[in-house]
Amino acid sequence: MKKPIRRIFLACVAAGIFFLSSQPSLGILPPLFPHQDKVLHLVEYAVLYWALFLNRDLCPERKRTAILFAVGLLYALSDEIHQGFVTGRDCSAADFAADATGLAAGAAACSGLGKKTKDSPGAPADSA
Repeated sequence: MKKPIRRIFLACVAAGIFFLSSQPSLGILPPLFPHQDKVLHLVEYAVLYWALFLNRDLCPERKRTAILFAVGLLYALSDEIHQGFVTGRDCSAADFAADATGLAAGAAACSGLGKKTKDSPGAPADSA
């Protein structure tokens, strides 16, 4: 994937999370099971980590996973604080924990990808 597309994807994921957090009520899915919202938080932050991972060339190789995870955590924290100002939403430690779990799941899923794609032609770190 080319750099501009990766950057746009990251911006779209971050904007999508912000948009969803700005909604007073999300009636998109009917409640199918208890704590469904925590699963949705986990999924959206796993996707955020993937988007960050695709843009890993923006940070130094040393401690890259930790840096990407920290950036994701800072975004999750800012998202929870933002929700505290949205009518019908609240700032929740449980949601933040689900966000962090999603980031960890994304990091685990991406952990082998960097090694496999590092020497591949067109790998994210090497492509234009």
